[in-house]
Amino acid sequence: QLQVHYLALGYSHVLTKTLVGGVSVEGTYSMGPQDNPYRRARNGAPEIHPWIRRRVAPMLWALWSIPRAKLVVEPRYRFHGDDWGVVAHAADLRLHFRPVPTLHLRLRYRFYTQTEAKFWRDDGVWDVEYPYRSDDPKMDDFHSHTVGGQIVWELDGIAKFPGLRWLAGAWIQATYNHDFVRCRDLSSTCNDRSYRYGTVRTTRYGDARIDDLSFSIPF
Repeated sequence: QLQVHYLALGYSHVLTKTLVGGVSVEGTYSMGPQDNPYRRARNGAPEIHPWIRRRVAPMLWALWSIPRAKLVVEPRYRFHGDDWGVVAHAADLRLHFRPVPTLHLRLRYRFYTQTEAKFWRDDGVWDVEYPYRSDDPKMDDFHSHTVGGQIVWELDGIAKFPGLRWLAGAWIQATYNHDFVRCRDLSSTCNDRSYRYGTVRTTRYGDARIDDLSFSIPF
């Protein structure tokens, strides 16, 4: 049975009339099976991950408002480290626009990079006496670029018309993000189940397209 203990602390502070900053830290202690019982390592042996994983993830963020441009700039940086050997850095930048009172636009770019777990092997060859092995691509070293956008239409503008007052406070939201995932090791030993994409190699998961269409109404 997997047990996860999670603790998060955060602090935010108004620095100026147009700037808010914050810092937070998350800690996780997981104990129990954390591998996939249906997945086998590339040498045919069962996948086995350590039963204990300790993770810590501090983050810095800010919100900077530029009223004349109707723009809010939101940078974020998050560090992740654990005792499995995975060290990750994530830098995220979001730009929020409000050209009219009922329309909210957002652009996003995120860069993510991580090292491989200490029990990962690019060639899939593990020592027979070594107790841990994995074929989970999330344990490999890789980096990714995420670009995306979001549009939110608040329906208060049309709720003033007869028969549409029930739309007051409602909104429609459309979001799209494209994640370009790349393996750091470009040699022939880089995850033999990955495939060529141009001149670099991706993980076998390939790129990810994440989209969402939502409608919310208060009641």
